[in-house]
Amino acid sequence: MGGARGAARRGGVIMRGSRRAVRRPGAAWARFVVVAACAAGMTTLVGTGPALAAADDDTLSVGEHLDPTQSLVSADGGEVLVVQRSGVLGLYEVGGDLRWTSGPGEPGSVLRVTAQGDVQLVAPDGDVGWRTGTTGTRGAHLVVEDDGDLQVRDAHGTVVWSTGTGALPSMLTSGSTLAAGAALASPDGRHTLVVGQDGVLRLLGPDARIRWSSDPDADAAGTSPDQAAPAAGGTAAGDAASAAAADDEHPAGPSAKDPAPPPSPSAVSGAAPRLDLTETGVLELRSASGAVLWRTGTGVHQDATLELRDDGDLVLADDAGKRLWHTGTALGPAALDAGATVKAGHALDSSDGRLSLRVDPDGLRLEVDGTAVWAVIAAAPDASMRLQLRKNGDLVLRDAAGAVYWTSESPGNPGAVLALDVGGAVLRAANGEELWRADVPEGALDALSATAPADCADVVGPVPESATVLTHAGIRVNGCLAEQVDALVAAAHADGIDLGGWGWRSNAQQQALRARNCSVVDGVAHCRPMTATPGTSRHERGLAIDFTQDGSVVRAGSSAWTWLVRNAAAYGLRNLPGEPWHWSVDGW
Repeated sequence: MGGARGAARRGGVIMRGSRRAVRRPGAAWARFVVVAACAAGMTTLVGTGPALAAADDDTLSVGEHLDPTQSLVSADGGEVLVVQRSGVLGLYEVGGDLRWTSGPGEPGSVLRVTAQGDVQLVAPDGDVGWRTGTTGTRGAHLVVEDDGDLQVRDAHGTVVWSTGTGALPSMLTSGSTLAAGAALASPDGRHTLVVGQDGVLRLLGPDARIRWSSDPDADAAGTSPDQAAPAAGGTAAGDAASAAAADDEHPAGPSAKDPAPPPSPSAVSGAAPRLDLTETGVLELRSASGAVLWRTGTGVHQDATLELRDDGDLVLADDAGKRLWHTGTALGPAALDAGATVKAGHALDSSDGRLSLRVDPDGLRLEVDGTAVWAVIAAAPDASMRLQLRKNGDLVLRDAAGAVYWTSESPGNPGAVLALDVGGAVLRAANGEELWRADVPEGALDALSATAPADCADVVGPVPESATVLTHAGIRVNGCLAEQVDALVAAAHADGIDLGGWGWRSNAQQQALRARNCSVVDGVAHCRPMTATPGTSRHERGLAIDFTQDGSVVRAGSSAWTWLVRNAAAYGLRNLPGEPWHWSVDGW
């Protein structure tokens, strides 16, 4: 975010219809807007005001404008964009929760779409206080979407800017398309399917690492993003896919698990790769020219649906729910109770997918990112191999006939549970006593990110606590950001603003926060406040801070908020719209 009056602020810090006229908020909406402004802690309330045209508008087009107190409302009535008397542009959910804000503004500002395609908040003296920076967009119009996203689209309907506040869908229906840069997310938000600008389709796990790719060679061997992925047909790879192949479906197993950045928030314009689910039930990844880069190879199936499930499996099913194809990336349970069994081809998995205790015909393996770190190898392959936790607490690897290949030698402990934790696989008695464990070698889980880069731009995934430092201000951040944070806090103090805050958090902490803040309604995760998918949060990288003032999170309109808006950019931090307290290196 930039400065105050006279220096326009760009609104594209998070880059991600039918034409209607400006609506006048009715009495019900006017009351809602007042409540929303109060809930957000804003000092200026919004009342009713004059309107320019008919009601029920979700779009602002070239030549149209919103005066103070006027609003746009999404087609389903669930989202409202308001120009407040204070000059603040706010996007609210119907319940009054603030999704996004433009930041401090000049009282009496008007929202307009210029003939050149820029959306601007213009003060009474003509100064532009905020803008989307979309000058040059033909047929530009601002749209409030039903999912809570605020978008600028061009004449062709292509999104050229957005707040990035929309809820990601978890399904793609027959005849639909997923554009490059767009994504599907599992209902719980832990898994994401991304169509890359490089023409590769990637499924990212809870820690933002690649769990499956349409072009494993590109991701495993570091193929240039500019190179097109070869046409393929749902090639199987990995144990999960091999086990699923017995179902006579079309599995496509996980690729090499290299670190990967989260979905790009950049807007998509012009020709680009896309993922199509055809009317005949074939999933096709196409290049900008329309050439098929990859496809599932499934037959003709009307009304097919692609779904990214909470367990991490991407499934293509027909209208009766029969599975036609899948990635084979479903995560197994993280624990095994007494009396339960894990059969060959299945596994126990940690919640982030990095740690697995896998059973296959060759025996039992503890894996970190697909690499075995402990194993029991059978003398001869046996497809009936299974791991069983007997009710007496003894863990055994046996075949269908009952022959025992290996045992934990822990009988006499009814109620014991086998689980995966950060250190490996552990068998505990009902009283918590450790009966047996297989350890992950020290540093194995941190090996990919244990060295803190000097440049924060090189941090592309979650880091362990060992890669962070505690600043003089008491905020734990990535080592690459520590000096800037201390300098910012010192500068604020010199100006009479005392800032505190929280920085780095672990993946487990992010998962707990997501579970607390989010609920799933009709297959879509709704979070209050907005909470990043575990593995994609800048907090997990140590690159974000939730600032506090006097022990409470910073609120819009507060002295701390105003200071940060004017000064944080000089220290490399940008705000996440809708969360006045959240500042990071890239606005995420």
